[in-house]
Amino acid sequence: MLSHVHSLRHGFELISSFERLFCDRAIFSVLDSGNTSTIRISEWPVQTERMHRFIPEVIVAGMRKMIREVCPGAKILQVSFAHSAPVYAAEYARVLESDVRFAQPLTAIMLERAQFDAPLPRVDEDVYRALKVVAERRLEGLSERTPYTIGLRELILRRAPKRTSMHTAARALGLSERSLRRQLTAEGTTFREVEYSALGSVAKWMLRGCANESARSKKSRSSWATPTQPHFIARSSAGRAPHPVHFAVMRSSRS
Repeated sequence: MLSHVHSLRHGFELISSFERLFCDRAIFSVLDSGNTSTIRISEWPVQTERMHRFIPEVIVAGMRKMIREVCPGAKILQVSFAHSAPVYAAEYARVLESDVRFAQPLTAIMLERAQFDAPLPRVDEDVYRALKVVAERRLEGLSERTPYTIGLRELILRRAPKRTSMHTAARALGLSERSLRRQLTAEGTTFREVEYSALGSVAKWMLRGCANESARSKKSRSSWATPTQPHFIARSSAGRAPHPVHFAVMRSSRS
């Protein structure tokens, strides 16, 4: 569907409209200011400095690829990261092909507003409408099948890494604990299953970095090693226990 959007802005609006199909939380927002448009990356609840770098790196690299594919002529004016400059900072400019800044108030991608709104030539309205109908039906089906499951999942993710109790979740969703338990049962799940599923979303980010930890020293296996290159090139990671996210990692790795 992104191959048939009218502009880059239209593409990002489309992603925002259907992001519940592939993500549990808002990934970004767009802010216009003068002659620029800035894609602001949302913060993610992570525990370590390494993951604080890893997630923005992956998201920014993916958005850069999408921008290049949808509009090859678009120029990224600046990329900012909230985290401080790592030892491999020079690789950012090489990989992203843009002015890169660290220790900024937020992680963001800045483009010229004119390019962000410029019409794109490869638009097939029939294909676009057909694909959009499919996406809308899937989104409607998702909402109809598991409204309380989704609401609970999003609540747990927002509060992570802090644990969310059944009592807290029920109050946030406007239900009693008994009613929430009954609704989840009707949807074929339980509070514990939703909790592990939500924490598993965070665990997946961690597992993507787990490549060849057995080759490291015992010290690096028990703590976060200092990386030497960006996570969006090649990374490996190790975690600390105990925490629900790490139990979710073990569950995901066994499945």
